[in-house]
Amino acid sequence: MASVPESAQRYFTEWLPRQGGARVAGPATARIRVVVTGDGGGAWDLEAGPSGLTAGPQGTAPAQASLELSVEDFRELFLGTSLAPAGVERSDLCFLNPQVRSLIGAAPGVVQLEIDGVAGRTWRMRVVFGDGAGTEPTTVTLPREAFTRLLTRESVPPALMESGDLQFTGEPHLAMQLALGLVP
Repeated sequence: MASVPESAQRYFTEWLPRQGGARVAGPATARIRVVVTGDGGGAWDLEAGPSGLTAGPQGTAPAQASLELSVEDFRELFLGTSLAPAGVERSDLCFLNPQVRSLIGAAPGVVQLEIDGVAGRTWRMRVVFGDGAGTEPTTVTLPREAFTRLLTRESVPPALMESGDLQFTGEPHLAMQLALGLVP
């Protein structure tokens, strides 16, 4: 596998389409917007469909989902191994898997994902499903170890909720939509 670029721009516009393009090919088309804030950040639209994955600068067409995170949190999730261990498909973390694309438009809303214990701080990513207009954010909180178990399929969202590892405030259907979207 080609080395992963440190630049968010190169990661989303070059590396991810080349590495994950064939994996995300499927009949339904989805546009996912990724916004990385801070020095070295930017905004890109990822479009997955029958021919694979294309990426470019943020456009004017609406996206089915938007991911918003800082440069530091981008690096932890997409470049590091503490949050997403080896073997976890990075394209799945952007809701690009064909099985997931039908979920992302199921219910509009805003979810704030918070993972405690990442490099001595709380890691955050805001996910907007649809336009997210007029909805109070749902906050989903997990410890780092539980998030890793979720991504590696060692645990499922209902079990994490029952154990108290996955906690949320707000709309339960949005919390589950996010959790299921991360684990195709």
